[in-house]
Amino acid sequence: MMLQDVVLSQDLFVTDLLDFFFDCLHPGGRNTVDCNSFRSFTLDILLVLHPTARSLEAKYNFAVIGTARIAGLIPRISNDWSGLGTSVIALNCNLFNLCAYQVKHRQALASTVLETLQLPALATAIVSIFDRNQCPQFVLKKCLLSVVGILHWISYYNSKAILDIKFQVGRMFLVAFMLSPSVSIRCRGFLSILNLHHFYRPSNLRLCDPQLEHEDKNIMIPPADLEMRINYLHVGQADPPPAIPLISDSDLCEIALQYVDYELNGPQTNDELYSTPALRSLGTLGAALVDRVDGVLRARGKYYEADVFKMGVTMLVILEMKANDVKQQLIDENYEFARCLAQSGIERWPDRAYFYHAMMKARRDLKNYSDWGTQSVRRAECSPHLAGRIGTDLALTFFSVGVSYVALTHHENHVWRLGVKYLREAEGYAKRTLAILNAESPEAQIMIILLFLVRHLLSTPRAGSTTATDLTGGSIETRN
Repeated sequence: MMLQDVVLSQDLFVTDLLDFFFDCLHPGGRNTVDCNSFRSFTLDILLVLHPTARSLEAKYNFAVIGTARIAGLIPRISNDWSGLGTSVIALNCNLFNLCAYQVKHRQALASTVLETLQLPALATAIVSIFDRNQCPQFVLKKCLLSVVGILHWISYYNSKAILDIKFQVGRMFLVAFMLSPSVSIRCRGFLSILNLHHFYRPSNLRLCDPQLEHEDKNIMIPPADLEMRINYLHVGQADPPPAIPLISDSDLCEIALQYVDYELNGPQTNDELYSTPALRSLGTLGAALVDRVDGVLRARGKYYEADVFKMGVTMLVILEMKANDVKQQLIDENYEFARCLAQSGIERWPDRAYFYHAMMKARRDLKNYSDWGTQSVRRAECSPHLAGRIGTDLALTFFSVGVSYVALTHHENHVWRLGVKYLREAEGYAKRTLAILNAESPEAQIMIILLFLVRHLLSTPRAGSTTATDLTGGSIETRN
């Protein structure tokens, strides 16, 4: 009854009380007469207590203190199936809330915190227990989604913990998840495999970032700052501004126009498919150099080209900052500047597709995202290259968000269904985009892979998988 009282339940999240509470899980805990029954009682309270934490800070403290304690308990209760099922569910909730806290504070979890979670030991214990064939059906039904969730979050926080499991059993578990009859489990397996390869990449550049589920679904974009300046490529705040290369104005104009043509019409040869060749001769791009190029182009009456050059370089700056793991605040400031440039370009050049596409990319959220893409391709001056870029961006974005929503939200709730809808939309965008892309381009290859993934993730389970379907909820076709 006390846990149902919102005020009293918050008193349990004081650190000392949490320490006492988790001590009760272990055989050496205080004041335990019958260890097993008392531990089961404590585990039951654990699940009731978890959702009563009202703030992310309380959930974070609960997760940090509890994860290692419960993880250490797993090997000891491997034959207590009821207690094991409850523990696994609690662990999945803890790891999920760590991500929520990370999103709110816009910074990665400290390495010291990750070490205290004992994720390698937890991964090994989970895989060892559920790799055996003696796990009862009722236990599997109760905690299968939580087991999948635990391995997913471990792959996100510490992929080495999965990769180091002997005989590649950890990887095989993730592959098995992708073969599940359940759409949600397939998507979680896919996210987990991506996590293994994304571990050494900045989170800003992840496809299907698991943090998407914690992001506000209706992000309000702050007003753009007209005075925002472009930050430097390749340099940090403490570094000096890059030197401006000794290039004549005429040569500078020619290089800039080559880049603009690349932005609007795409590569002219297959050798240019994977890079932007025109900018190589300019070296490091800084604000002074961009201002000089802008002035050179405008002095020659190339006003549209000047706007395209500044817009394109700004988006390159943002990409480079993400790759170098620059502070999120600086990235946000450049996004504000990009939105300002895109809006200005739309007002000056309403019939040009380029700035509608730029606004689509600069907004960074799904609010009106597809509308900007639709407006882009409807412009009179939308080249096949731009149409291909727009379609590729739409397909990847809807796929990324759709996979994350289906994998990480509760079965059949509103966000889950929205995720399925986004995956279907991604499939449609990919099909239409493939028809206009250069078959040898990297974008075309990505669209082919994306189509395969969507069809696999949402496909009907094989005949004879009734039992597995009952356990995990079936495929998307059976839900309609």
